[in-house]
Amino acid sequence: MKFLYIGIASLLIAGLLYSCQDKERDLRLQQKEQELLAKEKELKALEADYKRLLRLSDSLYAQRVDTIPAIPEEYLGRWNGKMVCTESDCPDHAVGDQRSDVWEITTDGKRVQSRVYDKEKLIRVYNGTYGDEGLKLKYVSDSTAKRQTEMTILLNEFKEGRIRGTRKISTDGCKAVYSVDLNRS
Repeated sequence: MKFLYIGIASLLIAGLLYSCQDKERDLRLQQKEQELLAKEKELKALEADYKRLLRLSDSLYAQRVDTIPAIPEEYLGRWNGKMVCTESDCPDHAVGDQRSDVWEITTDGKRVQSRVYDKEKLIRVYNGTYGDEGLKLKYVSDSTAKRQTEMTILLNEFKEGRIRGTRKISTDGCKAVYSVDLNRS
């Protein structure tokens, strides 16, 4: 009989321990489930924010593209160019240096492009925009070039058959400025 009481007591203790472990496991599972639900809610909120920002970005870009002023037709086409260096601290550019070339200005409705030729050989392509300040063009050498060069051009004086402005060159820590004078070819 003593063994029967010990056996029953053992079963009761084992049953209680087992049921306690089930309750602990259930609590842990419920905690994990709550954490997952909270993370899911957080991800949905982030996704909604992302979609809202994407719509905002698209609408701002669409507005910006729509408000780009069109470059006047009379500025497009081929031009004879003459540049004179007006200031320089570069060894390759001296004040008074002159360069003559042919410029071809085109547009796709949003961007402006100018191809510069020296004796019918394409030497450089500038990309840019036309706006209230004038025609802004830029050229940056690619990463494989021996010297990193950046050229910015602002053409802001427009008269019939003539365009004037400046070109700034930055390379290897030095700077040169050229006056630009384009006359209709």
